Amino acid sequence: GYAARQLNQISAFGAWFDVVIDICGRGYLWCLLYDWGYLVAALEWIVFVCTHTQGSEWKKSYIQAPWFVSMVMANNFKTPMGAFVITGLHFLPVWLYAYYTNFLKSGLGLPVWVQFSGICMLSSARAVCMFVEVWCVWSHIRYLLSDEANRDVNGRHTTNGSLKSG
Repeated sequence: GYAARQLNQISAFGAWFDVVIDICGRGYLWCLLYDWGYLVAALEWIVFVCTHTQGSEWKKSYIQAPWFVSMVMANNFKTPMGAFVITGLHFLPVWLYAYYTNFLKSGLGLPVWVQFSGICMLSSARAVCMFVEVWCVWSHIRYLLSDEANRDVNGRHTTNGSLKSG
C-alpha cells in the first residue's frame, strides 16, 4: 500500500488486496502463536466484510460513531489515537512472534523490560482496536436489521425474502 501510494499506482483492487494480504499475514501469525489465534483472525475478517460492503468510502461512514471510534478513525487513522491503534493491529503479532522465537533478545539484544514494555504497549493498542472492531461489527448488524437495509429498490419492505407493502 505504501509503495503504491508513493509511486501513484493506486487502484480500488490494490487497496482491497493490500488489506487482504495484511489480514492473511496477521491471521497466520496469530494462528501460529496461539491455539485461539483464529478468533483474532476471524474478527479481522468479519470487520473486513462489514466495512468493505460499504465501498471505498467505508471509513467516512462512521462519522456519527461514539467519540472513541471517531478518534481512532479520524483523518484515515492519521491521528495519534489512530496511529496507536494501527500500530497495535499490525505490530503486536510480529512483536509476539519475535519474542517467542527469542529474536528480540538474541537478535536485537533488547533487555527484558523493553520486550515486556513493547508487549504491554502493543497489547493495549490492540485492545482498543478490538473494541473499535466490535463496535463496527455491531454497527453493521444494527444496519442489517434496520428498515433502510430491508427495503428493495422500489421502497418496499422485505422480510425473509418476501415483500411487504410499506
